[in-house]
Amino acid sequence: MAKKKNNFYAVKQGKNPGIYKTWDECKAQVEGFSGALYKGFSTRKEAEIYLSGNVEPVIESDKSKEADITIYVDGSFDVATNVYGYGCVVIKKDGSIEQYYGAGNNPECVLLRNVAGEMLAAMSAVRYAIRSGCKSVNICYDYSGIEMWAIGAWKANNDLTLKYSTSMKEWQDEIAISFQKVAAHTGEKYNEMVDRLAKYAVSNFCKENKIGNDVR
Repeated sequence: MAKKKNNFYAVKQGKNPGIYKTWDECKAQVEGFSGALYKGFSTRKEAEIYLSGNVEPVIESDKSKEADITIYVDGSFDVATNVYGYGCVVIKKDGSIEQYYGAGNNPECVLLRNVAGEMLAAMSAVRYAIRSGCKSVNICYDYSGIEMWAIGAWKANNDLTLKYSTSMKEWQDEIAISFQKVAAHTGEKYNEMVDRLAKYAVSNFCKENKIGNDVR
């Protein structure tokens, strides 16, 4: 399943909210803006729907319907223990659900705090889909870097984000990867579920020694 090209970028919260035609124009409005909310769309109508309120355009749910498997991902970090963790909720075509999680304290990864967990979750999701023989996977995330680094919209500025970006691009030769942004902490069932898993992974790291694969 080919990923639809983003022809319009809607900035809901930024320096100057509105619709922009290029990523560079959008980036200028959101970079350095605390709490920025924005999304890319293939049509202006979808962008307008996004700006009009909290209702997401239909195309977002279509991604889940088209993909062989949908996986929600999230990361967490505990500053007191320097442990990062991740959670994944797998939704299969037959409606069955699988949950798993992992955590770690690799010093290099710790520097990225919860972002390390976010990347680990997404990478784990793609590996899971490939091992399961899927031809396509839809990754639902609430941290924008998951998609932006993968598609090259954000520049990878360190070894770990570069590893993430490179891995995602290489995996797209094996499997079609689509991304779906979901709003965090809004009561969305699976997003809340995966958030709890990531936190559980972190809090139980020492007791259960649930160590996930590090980004590198």
